[in-house]
Amino acid sequence: MKILECKITNLILNETHFIIVCDKKKIKSDVIDGSINISIETNEGEEVGYTYLEKNDIIKIIYKIENKEYIIPKKIYTNTKYDFLSEDSEIL
Repeated sequence: MKILECKITNLILNETHFIIVCDKKKIKSDVIDGSINISIETNEGEEVGYTYLEKNDIIKIIYKIENKEYIIPKKIYTNTKYDFLSEDSEIL
């Protein structure tokens, strides 16, 4: 497996693909039955959705397949941005 760390410059979602445009390379994942076929986790191991990714985020991509245009990722790691309150937490 190879690892690439890069900064997101744009995010593109259409009916067939989710494309992350980074400063070093483009990352492409298939959309299957409305779901993105990729695992995205925080550095703490919490699984998050693609909406967690934002422009200018620094991400780490684990991948095996690469061609001239795209990297096909196995897993993406991103920094934790938010502290989530559990259902047991009280909001004051």
